[in-house]
Amino acid sequence: MSHLQTLRYVILPHIFKVVMPAMTNQYILMTLRTSMAAIFGVEELTGRAFNINSTTFRSIEIFLLTDGIYVFVTLAATSLLALVGRYAFRARVRIL
Repeated sequence: MSHLQTLRYVILPHIFKVVMPAMTNQYILMTLRTSMAAIFGVEELTGRAFNINSTTFRSIEIFLLTDGIYVFVTLAATSLLALVGRYAFRARVRIL
């Protein structure tokens, strides 16, 4: 086997099998922690909710909607990445 074939068929499948769960968790945590950026004035979902709340004073509705969006995004990402992991790491792994 050439160096490229060894890398493709032997090394990379094992690396991705080990790294995939950690990368999935890191992506989800990064998505959920973007709400912390609102504390520093960065305009994102939670920051937008704070701005709308300051003009409409409808805190419960705004933050329930914001929480719903975060839950939807997290569940969608988790499901999608679980399907990718299940498909990629079947009995025979094909990467590249």
